[in-house]
Amino acid sequence: MRKLTLSEWANIAEILGSAVVVLSLIFIGLELRQNTNALYTNSWQQVIDKMIDLDLSEASDETLGRVMIEGETNLGALSKEEQWRFYRVAQARLGQLEFAYLAKINGTLDEFHWGAMEGYLRHMLCMPGYVDFWEDMGSTVYHPQLYAYVEGDILNSCSKEK
Repeated sequence: MRKLTLSEWANIAEILGSAVVVLSLIFIGLELRQNTNALYTNSWQQVIDKMIDLDLSEASDETLGRVMIEGETNLGALSKEEQWRFYRVAQARLGQLEFAYLAKINGTLDEFHWGAMEGYLRHMLCMPGYVDFWEDMGSTVYHPQLYAYVEGDILNSCSKEK
């Protein structure tokens, strides 16, 4: 068996180095996929946790529950103080949906989970009290992309349902 020359060893080392680079890139790709999945899960969990907190607050406070039920259908029937309470909860609830929408746009919330949130958004914004809230606050409080989406897609679907 003959001895390898220095240039042959260099070629072998270059091939091995290239193989290590390819394996490293595969590993990095797998890690990125795992991190992306963790981002999806984290975004979804944040939205759900906040929405549960709001729902529990509303359900455990009889007065707030009544304000929300009345405000959703007839905001004008509420006192100024009650309207303020309705607006605070509506703003928080829509803020969570805004977070979900922006997470979907940024790729950290998948289409399946956004579909659930979108249905909830459509349901809410088709209620008269939320329509009033949106007309008063939508353009000043929420991200321009969400505002355009709601104005162009969500509210149009409400008028078609009636």
